[in-house]
Amino acid sequence: MTSIGNKAHLSAESPVIPNSKNKLLKYEVMNNSMEVKPSMPETRMLTDATFKQLLAKYGKIISKPIDGYRGQSVYLISSMGNDGYEIHIENKKYNLQGRQKAFEFLTEQIGSHPYVVQRYVQRASIDERPFDMRVIVQRKKRNPQWVVTGIAVKVAGSGYIVSNIERSGGTILPFEMAIQRSSLNAHTPKDLLKKLERVALRAADKLKKLFPKHRIYGFDIALDTKAHVWIIEANLYPYMTHFEMMEDKTMLHRILRYKEG
Repeated sequence: MTSIGNKAHLSAESPVIPNSKNKLLKYEVMNNSMEVKPSMPETRMLTDATFKQLLAKYGKIISKPIDGYRGQSVYLISSMGNDGYEIHIENKKYNLQGRQKAFEFLTEQIGSHPYVVQRYVQRASIDERPFDMRVIVQRKKRNPQWVVTGIAVKVAGSGYIVSNIERSGGTILPFEMAIQRSSLNAHTPKDLLKKLERVALRAADKLKKLFPKHRIYGFDIALDTKAHVWIIEANLYPYMTHFEMMEDKTMLHRILRYKEG
C-alpha cells in the first residue's frame, strides 16, 4: 500500500493502491508517458538531497504538501547568488545565507508533513502577475472519450506566487481575453488553446491507469514565457468556484451536464 509520504512505485510486482491526493503518484504516472513527459516539471519527494539537487539544477524550485490543495503552504525557493537564498510564502519573503540554512528554515516551517519539491515554471504574466489555467477534462459514464469542458485563467494577486483566488486575491478571466492581455499576446489564442487541450486530454488518458472509473479531472496548467505547456498538478475532485465566478456560465453548465451523465 502506498502512503502519502512514500514514493510511488509503479510496477507489476508492487501494484499501486491509489491515493487521489498524492501529487507524486499522479506525477509519476503522467511522467512515465512519452507523450506527456515534456509537459511535466521535475517533481521529487522533499529531502535534503533533492532540495539541493533541484535547486542547483534549476535555480528556483517550488515546495508544497504532497496532499495539499487550494495553494496552501506553497513555498518558492530561489538562489540569489553568492550563496544567498530567498524563500517566498504567500506575500512574504525571507532571505537566508547558505543552502543548508535555507533547507533548515523550510523544514522548520513545514514540520513533519510530507512535501514534494518541483522545478519552478516561470509562468507568463498579466500586468506583471503570473497566471495559469484550471482545465476541466471529463467523460460520460458510457463513453471512454475525454473532452475539455472548461478552461478558466487564474491570475495571481499582487505579490503572491500562487494563483489560487481565495489565497491571493487574484482574478479569473476567460482564456482568450487573458491571452490578449498577457505577455503572450503575440501568440494566437486559438493555437495556444489547441496545445493546452492536447496535453490535458493525453494526461487524463494516462491517469486512467490509476483511476479507471474516474470521469473528471481538474488540471492546473501553466504556459511559460515561451508558451510551453506545463502540468503543475492534477486534481480528481476540482472545485467549480472558478467557473461560478465567470460572468458567462456556459462552461459551468457544460461541466455540470457531464457530471450528471
